[in-house]
Amino acid sequence: MSLKTIAIIAALLLLGIGFNLYQQQQLPKNTLQPLNISNASPAKIETEPLTVYITGAVQQPGLYHIPKDTRVVDALSMAGGTQPQANLEKVNLAAKIKDGQRIFVPAKKARKSRSSTETSPPITAININHASAKTLSQIPKLSVKTAAAIVAFREKNGPFLYLDDLTKIKGIGPKTLEKWRPYLSL
Repeated sequence: MSLKTIAIIAALLLLGIGFNLYQQQQLPKNTLQPLNISNASPAKIETEPLTVYITGAVQQPGLYHIPKDTRVVDALSMAGGTQPQANLEKVNLAAKIKDGQRIFVPAKKARKSRSSTETSPPITAININHASAKTLSQIPKLSVKTAAAIVAFREKNGPFLYLDDLTKIKGIGPKTLEKWRPYLSL
């Protein structure tokens, strides 16, 4: 750095300090008045707990008194946590709680179970060109009579080339075939 640059920086620094001192001398003395606390009303400080109602898929539903600025996740912990079937994707766990709020934790919807008359699909699909009527009748909603008709058609006309050929049999339409398709193979 050159001597000229250092001199300019020093001059600017001295100028700034001098301006600051000048401003301090221009301020009037004792301009601040003391605050009379005895006449002032106290500011309302919210120290009272919030009251919330926690319900749904929680361990201990009910009314809870919780501190201000509590989040939903913390309130659920106060309610003993959630039940295993709780659907937490439907709850904003990060939301701050307000007084009088209701926190509802929905349960996951139960999956529809198959009726006792239905059977699950076989691990491997049944080959309609080799299966017996008894084997074919294990397919859900395929009666023994229809299974016998499939075997009779196959014996008369030869092996099926396409699954859609089943619609050539009386009583089997496209909608019925679509129900059976996951259970069938060639």
